[in-house]
Amino acid sequence: MDDDNSLERRNSSRKFVNTELDVNIDTDNLEATSVNLSDTGICFDTQTPLHIDVKFVVEGESRTHTGRLIWAKKKEDGSFTYAFEYVK
Repeated sequence: MDDDNSLERRNSSRKFVNTELDVNIDTDNLEATSVNLSDTGICFDTQTPLHIDVKFVVEGESRTHTGRLIWAKKKEDGSFTYAFEYVK
């Protein structure tokens, strides 16, 4: 029987920090194909990952990374949480 830890998909440990981010979306036009459509939104597929550049400071060290969107979730209070995987 699998324990809860075996279901963990992360490849590295997490450090919980609260720091300001400078986030820039790096895309001009993104070619995509619709998957489904409703009155309130659209789901689409694309061959091109949505890349962002993120700059932040942790423990006095300035960091810059390029990442790709892994998942997004709207929270009950109307704000959003996004997860990005570093690619650079």
